[in-house]
Amino acid sequence: MKRQKWANARNQLLSDSPRNRYSIDFIDKALFMIVLDSRDTQTMHEKQVCMAHGGILEIHNRWFDKLQLIISNNGTAMFSMEHSSIDADTLAAYMIKMVQDGKDNAPLVPSQDDVLYIENLINENPLAWKLKWDLSREGLRYMKKATLRAEAWVRSLQLTSLHFQDFGSKRIKSLGVSPDAFIQMAFQLTYYLLFNRTVSVYESINTKRFYHGRTETCRSSSWSSAQFVHAFVDINESRASKEEKLRAACAQHKDLIKAAKAGFGVDRHLLALQLLAYHRAQQYPNYTIPSIFTDVAYSRMKTDILSTSSIPSSNIQTGGFAPVVPQGFGISYLPTHDSIFFMISNYEHRAEIFIEVLARTLNSMAV
Repeated sequence: MKRQKWANARNQLLSDSPRNRYSIDFIDKALFMIVLDSRDTQTMHEKQVCMAHGGILEIHNRWFDKLQLIISNNGTAMFSMEHSSIDADTLAAYMIKMVQDGKDNAPLVPSQDDVLYIENLINENPLAWKLKWDLSREGLRYMKKATLRAEAWVRSLQLTSLHFQDFGSKRIKSLGVSPDAFIQMAFQLTYYLLFNRTVSVYESINTKRFYHGRTETCRSSSWSSAQFVHAFVDINESRASKEEKLRAACAQHKDLIKAAKAGFGVDRHLLALQLLAYHRAQQYPNYTIPSIFTDVAYSRMKTDILSTSSIPSSNIQTGGFAPVVPQGFGISYLPTHDSIFFMISNYEHRAEIFIEVLARTLNSMAV
């Protein structure tokens, strides 16, 4: 549901009865939700579906407004997060430490006395109980609409993955470029090969070096990356020239990453100014919104056709997210020493062709 409609549905639920208000308050105060799914997740695609939404059968077994620890029937654990309260790299760091702790330490095996003590404690003070609800006709109508919209969303979102095993970070570094920059250039070249144009690219960058730091944006599409893309598809361009432009694009990308991490990014600053301008326009009828925010170039920059994020760790199998615009791609990638995991999402069912072209692009760039 869109946020305003969601807010209306929530208010309806709260107004229906005190019991609803108690149940909602109980959920709001929880740190996270534990979701127990009925299906096994063996393949990577099954894990991605479970992590993203659960599919048609399990999407009703989710509470997307909270951080969710999802456990499939065969014990695979994964998180689904609502982004306003937490960033992916923070959650990933927690997951990595949990997994490493399990590898480094023997599992705790409770004694028989421990088991009896816990059983008695649970019998005397139940640790779990059902939350009850009173649903009005209007509340049920909201639920029906939300269900239909969620099911339509599940059907429209294509998820696919690639475990690229031809090479990983080690090989890319031997070419004298940053692995992240190399992969980002591959995304841009892949898109150009498919659609014959360059587009705005979003790469999430953490600003954790600052107190209360969250994220900033690296705008991976640049003048240097455009030169590289156009050179690479030009049959008259020499291999040496293509490599030179690739290194230049990767070097600029590396500089952009450093600037964003150091607090010199502009996206978050401009977003704050834009929201303030829109707020003032609502308050003061004669207020004119600064022209930068109505300029077509600014709108094009903020339309993140390629929304990308990376969490390098050998302890995490996959991660992902939906596109942020209807015609866009959501791209999660996890580079390791000798391979790269990709998860691609798209609403126009072009994720699989993107993956196919991306694999060929990576190999052609590394020759």
